[in-house]
Parts: sequence; structure tokens; C-alpha cells
Amino acid sequence: MFYDFDCTNCNQTVEIEKGMNNPAPDKCPKCGAVGTLERNWGNNKPIATVYKCKGMYDTDSRKVGSR
Repeated sequence: MFYDFDCTNCNQTVEIEKGMNNPAPDKCPKCGAVGTLERNWGNNKPIATVYKCKGMYDTDSRKVGSR
């Protein structure tokens, strides 16, 4: 999965791929500072989810009474 991290040293946001069970990166890939990365939780940005399997509708709701 990709996660956004903010560097408190260079004030840049970087996107880093890491597993959920892997530790957070300790070094900023932009400036090289150690221990300055903080997880960016998206500032309440919506998360897009797309279901692509049998039985799922194209929309998340249907009109009442339609089949």
C-alpha cells in the first residue's frame, strides 16, 4: 500500500510504499533527514473504493422498487 508522509525538515509530502506490518520509514527520501517523517492521514480526504466482482452494482444505491 502507498502512504503519504510529511517531512518536518523540508516540509515536503512524499508517497511511500510499505506493508501494513512494516515499520514506518525513518529517512526522508527528498532531503535525507532522519526521524522527520510523520504519517499524513489525508486531512479528511475521501477514500475511493472500487468493487470489481460479480454481483456488485455500478452505483452504491438503487431506486426503491427497481429491479
